[in-house]
Amino acid sequence: RPARDPSCNGRCAGPGRRRGGSPNMSEQKGEPSVKERGNAAFRSGNPQLAAELYTQALELEPTNATLFGNRSAAKLELGDNAGALSDAEQAIAINPTWMKGYHRKAAALARMGDPWGSYTAYCDARAAGCDSPWLVKKIRETRDGLGSAREGAIDSIAALLGRFRALPDPRERFSSLAHFWNLSSREERALQFSRLVSLISGQGGLGPAEEFMAEENMRDLPMENYRLVRAGRGPARPPPPQP
Repeated sequence: RPARDPSCNGRCAGPGRRRGGSPNMSEQKGEPSVKERGNAAFRSGNPQLAAELYTQALELEPTNATLFGNRSAAKLELGDNAGALSDAEQAIAINPTWMKGYHRKAAALARMGDPWGSYTAYCDARAAGCDSPWLVKKIRETRDGLGSAREGAIDSIAALLGRFRALPDPRERFSSLAHFWNLSSREERALQFSRLVSLISGQGGLGPAEEFMAEENMRDLPMENYRLVRAGRGPARPPPPQP
């Protein structure tokens, strides 16, 4: 089978065995299962044969997340990045708490030139309840590997969320929101803030806050403290009171 990595975290089913089930008939007869043959092909450096065998195994076990994860690894070796991503996402859909599914997705996205997506996949694993020192390390490595991508253009909601999640310091997050606010028009600010108030209040209207929400009140935020945050110096602090 594809080489075991720490992301498995001991939660992978044994070779040729259904999760929560019994060995298949080929195992009972002492013969290698289709999955085991696929694993052997992958280990021997034949990802094409491995992918074909995993496909055959999936015809027998179409809800086996491990098989989708293994085929994702084989497709990645073949250069079928889109196919690898699709199989990884299918594995996650079947078993949302299986960490290796997210690892396969992150690997496919990284190969496709999407560092933000790779980083987000590991964050999604942690949000799904996966946890291990290995996962923490991968989140840190992919976040640090973003490099200049953290300063690039944001062209989608997914990119904006990824950028926001890549900022571990709450001050940096507030700084990003402040810059986003100042780059918006007053009309856009009024709309954004009204939606936020409605979401928090659970009401469709603004009520007493409606007059305050007028566009002329949607002024720019002072950015001095936020510039200090971006420079790594933190927000300015007032001097201590004199005795």
